[in-house]
Amino acid sequence: MALFGKKKPATEGHKSGLFQKRPEASKDLTHLRESLESRPPVRGPLLQREQQSNYPAEHREQPHYAPTHTEQPRSAVSQQEYLAERVSNLAAKGLSQPEIVKMLKTQGYNEFDIEKSITHSIKSGVESPEFPVKERSVKPREKGEPLYPQEIERHGLRLPEAELKRRIPQSQPPVRPSLPGGFGRPAPGVDKREVEALIEEVVAEKWEGVENRLAEIEEIVKRFESRIASLETRVNQIRLEETNKDKEISSKIDTYKESMSDLSSKMEGMETVMKNSLSALLETTRSLSDVVESLKKRER
Repeated sequence: MALFGKKKPATEGHKSGLFQKRPEASKDLTHLRESLESRPPVRGPLLQREQQSNYPAEHREQPHYAPTHTEQPRSAVSQQEYLAERVSNLAAKGLSQPEIVKMLKTQGYNEFDIEKSITHSIKSGVESPEFPVKERSVKPREKGEPLYPQEIERHGLRLPEAELKRRIPQSQPPVRPSLPGGFGRPAPGVDKREVEALIEEVVAEKWEGVENRLAEIEEIVKRFESRIASLETRVNQIRLEETNKDKEISSKIDTYKESMSDLSSKMEGMETVMKNSLSALLETTRSLSDVVESLKKRER
């Protein structure tokens, strides 16, 4: 608990510059910083207030008490919305994304839920860019970057003057104007690649829905085309059948015509034969009648 208590006065070892004679001082400080970053999250409300005292006054967050047995448990959707609202509020105060993740982890939230809430806030900020642009008050420190004097004092460490001069940067980089938690309309100086990546992600999601709808429409068009092709095939078959029937009827009619012609020619031949045979028959009948008459006369 020495990190959160009062600063101890410098000992004689610090005054005499014992750290200057140790070449491994920077390695020890790096190891100490990594051990501080990898500490397990503090969950008690008193320790939370003590831990939050390391943050600047504008970045301090009220302690989050675990729900007692009298509180009603939230559903998954309401808890996710509540967590997203907390992320937006912390981002509006100027906290960076690593600071928000670290603070919510110390309050007992799951890392997956925190990342999901941050992604949801980023998407909502990109889709509705009406939030005002706000500057970050504290620039996040990259991993492996040496501690600055303010951070050393905040962690309760003491370094000799030579070590402090070596760790003080010559020129502080200008603080770039940031968005509220990295969301909303991009301001000058903001990394355009991050904004473009977010925009591409949103456009990809929207375009995926459009592609699915287009695929459904293409499937419907293919079904209609197959039906039209089957109808065309059926119509062609019907036309072919009708054509064959017409040909058969025409051939039968021609056959009937030929038969009628043969029959008429035969009838004409029979008529001619009958005429010729009737004349001979009539003559024979007349001669017979004459003979009969002559015989009758002789008998008398």
